[in-house]
Amino acid sequence: MTERGRSEVEALASDADGSTEAISIEVRRLRQALEQSEAERRELLSSTSWRVTAPLRAIRRLVSGEPRQPAAETGVQIEIPAQLRRTSAVDAAFSNDTYSLIDATSATDALRTAPRKSGTSYRVAFLGSCELENDLGHDAEVERVAELGWRSQLQAECFDFLLVEPVWVASGGDWRYACLRDGKRSGELRLLLKHCRTIGLPTVLWFREDLSNYEDFAWLVELVDRAYGVSEELAERIARDFPRPSAGTLPPAVQPAIENPLRTYALEEAAPWFADRVLFDGWWELARQRPTRDAIAALKGRGLLVCESAWDFGGVRLGDIPDFASSVVGCVDRQGKAVVNKLVAAEVFARGSFRLPWQREQAMMRAIACGSLVGSLAGSPSEMSGLPVAWHGNEAGMLPWLDEIKSNPLSAMKLCHRARRDLLSSHTVAHRLNQIAGDLALRERTGSRSASVAMILVTMRPQMLGHCLQRYRSDNYADKELVVVLHGDYDLAAARKMARPDEQIRFMKVGGERSLGACLNRAIDATDADYWAKVDDDDIYGPNYLTDLMLGRQFVDYSVAGKPPMFAYREKDDSLYFDPVWGAKANLWHGPEEASAALVAGGTLVGKRQLLDDVRFCERRRGGSDSDFIRRCYESGYGLAALDGFNFVRYRSASEGFHTWAMDESDLLNRAQRLGGKSDIESAAFI
Repeated sequence: MTERGRSEVEALASDADGSTEAISIEVRRLRQALEQSEAERRELLSSTSWRVTAPLRAIRRLVSGEPRQPAAETGVQIEIPAQLRRTSAVDAAFSNDTYSLIDATSATDALRTAPRKSGTSYRVAFLGSCELENDLGHDAEVERVAELGWRSQLQAECFDFLLVEPVWVASGGDWRYACLRDGKRSGELRLLLKHCRTIGLPTVLWFREDLSNYEDFAWLVELVDRAYGVSEELAERIARDFPRPSAGTLPPAVQPAIENPLRTYALEEAAPWFADRVLFDGWWELARQRPTRDAIAALKGRGLLVCESAWDFGGVRLGDIPDFASSVVGCVDRQGKAVVNKLVAAEVFARGSFRLPWQREQAMMRAIACGSLVGSLAGSPSEMSGLPVAWHGNEAGMLPWLDEIKSNPLSAMKLCHRARRDLLSSHTVAHRLNQIAGDLALRERTGSRSASVAMILVTMRPQMLGHCLQRYRSDNYADKELVVVLHGDYDLAAARKMARPDEQIRFMKVGGERSLGACLNRAIDATDADYWAKVDDDDIYGPNYLTDLMLGRQFVDYSVAGKPPMFAYREKDDSLYFDPVWGAKANLWHGPEEASAALVAGGTLVGKRQLLDDVRFCERRRGGSDSDFIRRCYESGYGLAALDGFNFVRYRSASEGFHTWAMDESDLLNRAQRLGGKSDIESAAFI
């Protein structure tokens, strides 16, 4: 080979080496770009914003040649009651702005002044979603872990534990992809968890994700002290793959401070429009899933309302499913969805939801907590995860079920009340926090101690005392006592003999010249219980009376509350009545700035012990003590919570002069529904 030829070969070899290196660099760059694109794709697909996913949809239309659907026709908007109507929604059907006809802000203003529970709570460092952070914040002192400066922030003495929820992006925009196994910032999160172990700060992972994404987040399990799956399936997978740490199930939960049945006067005014309507939350499911559309179509003539709480869509998209356009109330935020659930008769859930299974379960729980009956087209009880749903089945059984609950409002109210009690007793965020604390051997704080209640009985009829003592004994609430005031010249020693030695019952005597208000003040002063509950000697109380009063504190930390008298018994004709007018006053917040009347029965008044430091029962009045007390509570800035109407029956004796106050029974007889006689009280009024 000539020298020139050798030089050319060497030059070619050198060029080849350079090209190979350049190609390698380009391959690495493309691989990194591909990984970044894949991560962004996952974020887009997991996004709940229809605007964020717009580029993907636009590309799909261009590639597939899919024609754009026509906009909705004029005049399809449903007429929302003025109390909830969004004023800017006049031309919403012709706009690409988010379509939303409901604005619950002004209608719920009064609830913003309703007191919420407070007191000693857990101190939680948190890394996860905005939604869970918000839920936890009502029951704990929650501090978001900052991506920058977390080392100085995380001190063992400042927090009870660190709670991590696997998310693509944490609240506040921090820790982007850090929870992913191959995420850019996963190394920093690994250092954080190791730091917590070093300083002795307990760490908890609440795996609120789908099993299909398990591999992306499972690496976190071995770095925490305790791991929970949001479903039994996830918990079993974690326990199988990671012998340590301990794994368990921590199901979805409701936050009663947000999802609850309490309404305002404005919502009460709007309620008749919603009363017979059924809600379906999932506009995009209707638009994209023919089976769902076919199943829900039967509801169009039954007061169907369609909303969308997980995604956004513009008014111009109503034409995608024009047959449903006149039923669509549009996109709603969490507050708006809760308000609708407080008012409608039921919410129906279909198969094939875009939600993850645990999110679907949580949505059902939230609807129940607000007062909606829940029907599911899941088809089998096993798919209900033990939820207190009112109905499940196929399309053929859905309409008969809806007809039944609409024709029997009292039966529907009983189903709602029973289901809500089940949730408030075991499935709130506070219960989940206490489960974590127990597993970490921490002292329980959030809602773990039941409030003590003193039942206050003032009687001028000693012959009723035996009945009243038995009624006290039959109440299921554990932390209770009874204070009996004999109002008049009665035998105190004989009364004391009626109580058993181990019972928390005390007796006192007040002269007949003193007023009822003086008797009540003295009785409440004599107890150290957290709450007092006034009871009358003639009315009828169910075994879960106190339990329901105390459960109501989970959604409103009332200073004074009561029950509307929606049941009444007339001894004269042995008739038990249900009064729908009083029933409509259940779960109603009487804000001090707008309330004037006492729309609860005097025999159901319950209040905080310290309320009497500001407002006492009037000792100068010989009648109307209860209504006067409530009026002065309003004047002093205290609102009143009218809770449910169950487990209380107003009693009207056939004996003339038996009652200390007169009642015109003609209105009751004209509007009430007769349910039976005295033997039917337990089945009809007690739950």
